[in-house]
Amino acid sequence: MAEEKKDLRKPCFMSYAACEIGVYPALLLEHIRYWVNNNFQYCVDSVYKEGKYWTYGSVSTLQRKYFPYLTTKQIRTALETLRNKGLIEVNSFNEKAYDKTKWYTLTKDGYRLVGEKPITDEQEEHKRVF
Repeated sequence: MAEEKKDLRKPCFMSYAACEIGVYPALLLEHIRYWVNNNFQYCVDSVYKEGKYWTYGSVSTLQRKYFPYLTTKQIRTALETLRNKGLIEVNSFNEKAYDKTKWYTLTKDGYRLVGEKPITDEQEEHKRVF
């Protein structure tokens, strides 16, 4: 019987972030950072709201697609930790009222913790010109 090929991703995060906020929040913070920066890099207009790039996903999708080794409760708690510590912003820009998917972006403190500078308005304007 052939073994099913699995999508294996290497989890990564800054170790000093994990020391400060915990391993699970550090994993989620790195995930959000990656997708926000990816959306900035490729000028994804659909996730550019209120002058910032965002990423979105339900807790169940995050668990199923990216973090199968975490429970939905662990993911929910990690996201709550990030929000309570002021490392991420959470909003909803969904077109359908019944869609409760959350949108996430990093705050200045979130970028500081992952060792990056926040995306500035000047960088955004420069990318949109070209």
